[in-house]
Amino acid sequence: GPAAGVIGSVGIAAQTGESNTISVDMGGTSFDVCLSYKGEIRRTQDSEIERLPIKVPMVDIHTLGAGGGSIAWIDPGGAMRVGPRSAGADPGPACYAQGGIDATVTDANLLLGRLGPGSLLGGHMQLDVGMARTAIEKFIAEPLGIGVEEAAEGIIRVVNAGMIKGIRVVSVAKGYDPREFTLVTFGGAGPLHGAELAAEMDIPSVLVPIAPGVTSAMGLLMADLRHDLVRTVLLSSVDATSDFLSEVYADLEKTALGQMHREGVQWKEVSLIRTADVRYLGQGYELEVPVLNGPLSDVELDTVYSSFHDAHTQAYGYASPESRLELVNLRVTALTKLPQPRLEQAELTGEPNPARALREPRDVIFYNRPLPSAVYSRANLIPGDTLDGPAIVEQLDSTTVIWPDQKATIDQYGNILLGRIGK
Repeated sequence: GPAAGVIGSVGIAAQTGESNTISVDMGGTSFDVCLSYKGEIRRTQDSEIERLPIKVPMVDIHTLGAGGGSIAWIDPGGAMRVGPRSAGADPGPACYAQGGIDATVTDANLLLGRLGPGSLLGGHMQLDVGMARTAIEKFIAEPLGIGVEEAAEGIIRVVNAGMIKGIRVVSVAKGYDPREFTLVTFGGAGPLHGAELAAEMDIPSVLVPIAPGVTSAMGLLMADLRHDLVRTVLLSSVDATSDFLSEVYADLEKTALGQMHREGVQWKEVSLIRTADVRYLGQGYELEVPVLNGPLSDVELDTVYSSFHDAHTQAYGYASPESRLELVNLRVTALTKLPQPRLEQAELTGEPNPARALREPRDVIFYNRPLPSAVYSRANLIPGDTLDGPAIVEQLDSTTVIWPDQKATIDQYGNILLGRIGK
């Protein structure tokens, strides 16, 4: 699911040398975004499901109701909204001609030309432009008193605004500068919106994996074997002793190694990672910081506390080194690296010639006007090819939009790399 997509996107980006990534997975009903810094996927101990707080270690993914099937509607105040209600896959968007009547994000992309009638599933699934136009005209354009194309662009702007907010939640709100990251966009609908999202957040580059629609499946094959153990101690920094903490960690590590052994993993193949949940005394939330392996001394404890002050500054903009700290939980992660699939790296040979991949061009609406745009078959693009926008790249499981004044290149792994719009 979403966690596997993050693992897959981070693994694919790592093979290209990118260690700071923001992964965005846009499918039919939802938008999942997660940040990875220096190759480490952010995890959280505190999250919510159906507004109920839970404290379980998991990948720190922020999810929004924004996907290709998200329905556009007008609220009682006369403002356009998109999602969270979705047309799903059955009956699906109006353009599927399967009984759906609502205007969706997919209908808007089709009307704007970013999707073509034969874009999905290699042309085996035909989209009905007329039904998309009817739905957008009835439910959005007429109530707002605007043109159909303008309404379609509005749908895209509104859904993008929600997704940009989600990217801010996992980046700016956590103390990370998006300009230092690569946006990895996947899912069936992600590459349609990736360039715009990156431009709004001033992210310098976008990576579209070779198979965006199955990146999550790729991630399942890349996942390692992992066990997380935790013990609550609730000790102030005054009362915590290095001997006691060493004893607790040793006991957790023994348990973790036993679990790995029962799954047929040799102890020498296991990496043990220690962390601690620390907070200022009296706070209601804590931050997870690293702890050195082996017997602990007072010097190592001081390092833990110093790491907490640094983490607090990054997360909240300030630290209070003179305040007393509290150790809440001690954690041990047992990790075993499993054999992972790797993308084949092709040699760059010959002169780039993307013309071999051209399909019939079409007009695509950008900046409120139709622009003649090249359409490429991704299956016929090879490493080294460079594409100038405006252009569309179609493949079996997704479609990538290249904006005017934007360049795209095919790297040695077959990924599409999008530069900044206008540069």
